[in-house]
Amino acid sequence: MSNCARGDMSGGPHIALFPNAGMGNRMPYLRLATILLGRRCRITLITPRPTITTAEAAAISSFLSTYPEVNQLELHLLPDNNGPDPAITDPHFFQFARISRSTHLIRPMLSSASPPLSAVISDLFAASQIAPILTDLHLPLYILFTTSVKFLPLIALLPKLLSDPSRLNPSSSDVNFPCLPPLPVQSIPPPLFNPGHVFTQMLATAFPAFQRAKAILMNTFEEFEKSTLTALNHDRIIEDLPPLLPIGPLRPYHKSRELTPKGDYKTWLESQPVDSVVYVCFGSKAPIGVAQIQELGKGLVGSGFRFLWALKTKISLDDEYNDKDQETKSEDVRELLGDSVWHENGRRGMVMSSWVDQDEVLANSSIGGFVSHCGWNSVTEAMWAGVPVLAWPHNGDQRVNAQVVEESGLGVWVKEWGMGSGNGLVNGEEIGEKIGEFMRDENLRERARKIGEEARKAVDAGGSSHETITKVLKSL
Repeated sequence: MSNCARGDMSGGPHIALFPNAGMGNRMPYLRLATILLGRRCRITLITPRPTITTAEAAAISSFLSTYPEVNQLELHLLPDNNGPDPAITDPHFFQFARISRSTHLIRPMLSSASPPLSAVISDLFAASQIAPILTDLHLPLYILFTTSVKFLPLIALLPKLLSDPSRLNPSSSDVNFPCLPPLPVQSIPPPLFNPGHVFTQMLATAFPAFQRAKAILMNTFEEFEKSTLTALNHDRIIEDLPPLLPIGPLRPYHKSRELTPKGDYKTWLESQPVDSVVYVCFGSKAPIGVAQIQELGKGLVGSGFRFLWALKTKISLDDEYNDKDQETKSEDVRELLGDSVWHENGRRGMVMSSWVDQDEVLANSSIGGFVSHCGWNSVTEAMWAGVPVLAWPHNGDQRVNAQVVEESGLGVWVKEWGMGSGNGLVNGEEIGEKIGEFMRDENLRERARKIGEEARKAVDAGGSSHETITKVLKSL
């Protein structure tokens, strides 16, 4: 069964969800879909095709088979007759551009929906393209913002920051915002210092979508980011910003058996003592270099703690929906890590080169800590599970999210640690000492547990996030 009982949908609002490219962006929408199903909503999921990876296509297929009451509308992306822009090296940015070029095809899909749509919940980048369409169709637009509240002012004020180079200067120590704590310049994604970068241009043109939205839905809860929410919602420090509505954390949903990863790690986890295992995962983009991977392996062994390491060393990217191997062979991982680390595999630790169910891992009682890159999905999953985080951010919004983790009490952040490429290699001895200190911190673990309890209260009946969703649905 899903997290919410699936009730009779007759009479409930009909909501279309339009996520953008990549599993990290898509996952919050799938979670929100199951929550809305449990609130008697009809759901239509708009899925761009082709996807970036076969894993993304498989996840969508599995989700739709598990939740057959969700209607799917496929947006067939227009081909790029001129070929990919050589300036775009990240396939996600290329996919964003293709979606933007194809968004006009959505109009007949939305206008002919049966029963008629009540609202559309969109990704920020797609929202800027479909907002005029929704205005013509007299449909309200909501934006689901898939990172922290703390990161939002940077996007909302980016046009003003870019217009005054003195305010967004990489040689400064901080970037200042009105009535908010300054943001360390090291936490700003490096592309934003280049006005001509495709990522910067995309974000700089996104603010009009904020202005057109009825509200911005946030995957967080009131108490977790209270000061920033207060400044933006009540003090109105940014003009023309619609209400920010915390509706999270968006909890995990039931996954079908075919998507559930196979492997020995589940049995192994079940046999470990409570709070004895440190879980390590840096997301799906494999951001760390070979030397840093090797040092991390040494640190895990040297920490003296049990460990489960979801190690991604390559990603298969393909433009068409076909099958390609996305796993790294175990012999390659063994060669990468060396025999001293590999010797512990299946004994005091496990290294998984294939996908693991992170929700399920964090929910296991043996997990006592999470070494994470602090993608927002990972932060909310740790928040939901009440598991403390050792933040090791790399790029994008991750350093800002790591600051949220530290300020909330969910975890700790060693700000000096880089990823071994251009900003210093962290040696295994230092990693082992920090992981040992982190895993022995009972006060930190207790704070994380309390945050987990608060998160669950927020989404339960009568909780702040639950009531926020109720008000939105009543308005529809």
